[in-house]
Amino acid sequence: MSLQGSSQRSQVKAGQKADGGDVSLRANLRADADRYLQGWSKITSKPGPVLMLRLLLLTPGFQFVLWLRLQRSFGRMPVVGGFLQRLAWYFTNIVFPSDVDTTARFGPGLHVPHPTGIVIGAGSRVGANVTILQHVTLGQAHRGSREAPTIQDGVEIGVGACVLGPVTIGASAVIGANSVVLRDVAPGAVAVGVPARELQRSGM
Repeated sequence: MSLQGSSQRSQVKAGQKADGGDVSLRANLRADADRYLQGWSKITSKPGPVLMLRLLLLTPGFQFVLWLRLQRSFGRMPVVGGFLQRLAWYFTNIVFPSDVDTTARFGPGLHVPHPTGIVIGAGSRVGANVTILQHVTLGQAHRGSREAPTIQDGVEIGVGACVLGPVTIGASAVIGANSVVLRDVAPGAVAVGVPARELQRSGM
């Protein structure tokens, strides 16, 4: 995979369905990989093939994203798909100490630098080019609820943040570390605190 032009591939058009919708597994993974490769290309002169090997073999964050994509792909298979999906889910939980429901949906360009302690509940929707740091929780606000968050494109969710209930995090917003979000966050806003409140908007 060439590093040149990778930013163009990973900047998926806004409005595409979470988990790619009509985007193929290969296209999703290409966009995911580009998120990692872009950062590395700024700090190293190693050739692209070397970085690809590092990505596939020595980068737990990308491996975690890969298994999330495979779970979704297995679930679409006839007859044995559900069984394979469950096996992949179990493997992901054991290898990466995180729990992501198989009904959660992710857009292209998912970036998870440290796949530890992440919990994403049923029905959660995550857009394109989103960054999720360690110990993040996305899910229902209370037991028995079926309402889950929607994370729009380009959002960054900081370490230990919780986003709970049927809230929408607007495009390019930033959720601060250890924040608890219980209501909508506007596009481009920075939200911090318990409960989270908006501090500013990008470009203001």
